[in-house]
Order: sequence, then structure tokens, then C-alpha cells
Amino acid sequence: MTQKDFQVGQTVFLFHIRNFENESVENRIRRVKVLSVDEAYVTVDFWEKVRFDIKNCLQKDTDPYSPSWKLFLSREAIYDYINRKSQEAVIRRNINTALHEMSSDEIQNLYSIIKPYIFQ
Repeated sequence: MTQKDFQVGQTVFLFHIRNFENESVENRIRRVKVLSVDEAYVTVDFWEKVRFDIKNCLQKDTDPYSPSWKLFLSREAIYDYINRKSQEAVIRRNINTALHEMSSDEIQNLYSIIKPYIFQ
């Protein structure tokens, strides 16, 4: 997302990204209003003025090493984020086993998909 995706007065959503096993996703979502937008930050009204860094994945500006909140344009975007993180975790946990079970053609297809993202 970029600065152009946000406008003053717009409703956006915060998601508490730390793991809370006993708390539902909906209880971790907060609906807030955009107070200001500049090149680097989106500021929202969340108990106080809270800034989110546009260039750092819209994570809360105050604690870059352990962010607790992330800004999203919609609830649907939050659920997409959760789904992606879940899928990433499943892939990481199972990649070695899956590679051993895959055919040469499947390995070649997988390689062609990830090749643009490999830094050699």
C-alpha cells in the first residue's frame, strides 16, 4: 500500500499481530479513523495519535523490532494476511518432506515459480 491508498477521515483497521491463542481474530481487530497522511506515515486515532510506517509494511512506528499492531484497509485484508501467514507456516514446516515426495516435473515447476525470488 502507498500514501495514495489513505485519506483523512477514512475508516481503516488495526490488527494485533502478536499470537494470542485464546483470543479470536475479531477481538484483535480495531476500527479506527485516519487523522493524517504524509509521505512516510499514516496517523490514526487509536486511544491517542498512533503512526504507522508506510515503508515498513504499515507496522506501528513506535516499536520496529516487536510491532504489536498492523494497519489494513479492510477486515478482508486482515483475513487475507492471516491466511497467507498460515500457508507460509505450513510450507516452511513441510517443504523438506514435500520435496522428497515430488516428481522431477513437480520440482521443475516449483523451481520455475520460485526462481525469480531466489537471490544467488
